[in-house]
Parts: sequence; C-alpha cells; structure tokens
Amino acid sequence: MVVIYAEKVSLAKEIAHALDAGKRIPLKSEPTVGYYEFTFNGESAVLCHGVGHLAQLVPAKSYDEKYEKWDLEIYPCIPHNRQGKTGSKFSVS
Repeated sequence: MVVIYAEKVSLAKEIAHALDAGKRIPLKSEPTVGYYEFTFNGESAVLCHGVGHLAQLVPAKSYDEKYEKWDLEIYPCIPHNRQGKTGSKFSVS
C-alpha cells in the first residue's frame, strides 16, 4: 500500500487531481478530516491530509518562568535542548 500525506487540504486536492484520485472521502465523525482511496502504479493507495499543526514548539516560559513576560534584558531565549509537543486538536491512534 502507498500512503501519501499532504500537509494541507489544498495540497491534498492538488495531488488528488494530478493523480486522478477521485473524490475525497470525509470521516463521519469529523468531516473536516478526509482521505482519498485510489490505485497508484497497480497498488492500492491512500492520500490523506493534515488539519492544524501536528507539532509545535512549547512557549518560552516552559523553559524558565523568567521568560513568561517579554524583557529585553533576558531575551533571546535560546534553549540548549528544544522542546516540542504534538498538536492538541486531533490525536493519532
């Protein structure tokens, strides 16, 4: 099986059109999320797209409380180990 992931809905539409993937299939539980099923080079394929941010940086105050308010004396905040978190709107299971 071939899986193609597009970062945005609009990109998925363009790829689907170029690959003649047919109509988008919305999820019943969340209509803003959808996918395309089609055949690509003789294999079954799925084209899906993201909704929102899959990952993001944590706020500066997560590194140290002194970064909670903007202060030119202590900025820039350049952490030695960057922290990130997954997007909160949807989860992958």
